[in-house]
Amino acid sequence: MPRSKRQSPVLKKAQNRSDALATIDPKLSLGDGLTLTIYNSKTAALDQELRDYNDLLAQTDSTSTSLDMLEAELADLSE
Repeated sequence: MPRSKRQSPVLKKAQNRSDALATIDPKLSLGDGLTLTIYNSKTAALDQELRDYNDLLAQTDSTSTSLDMLEAELADLSE
């Protein structure tokens, strides 16, 4: 049974917020070193990490299926 892909409501909220802020000013600066560019880079980093995580889950599922098949074959041969 495949594992469920992980989703991030925080990421979805950040992407929506970024889109809304970009309509105000694509070079928006909110002070204290927080700019839309920095916000977008953090959002992109989380998005990439989430994609990598979900890819690893898919690889794990594939490997698990292969292991189950090989184990069943070996069990049959051992009988």
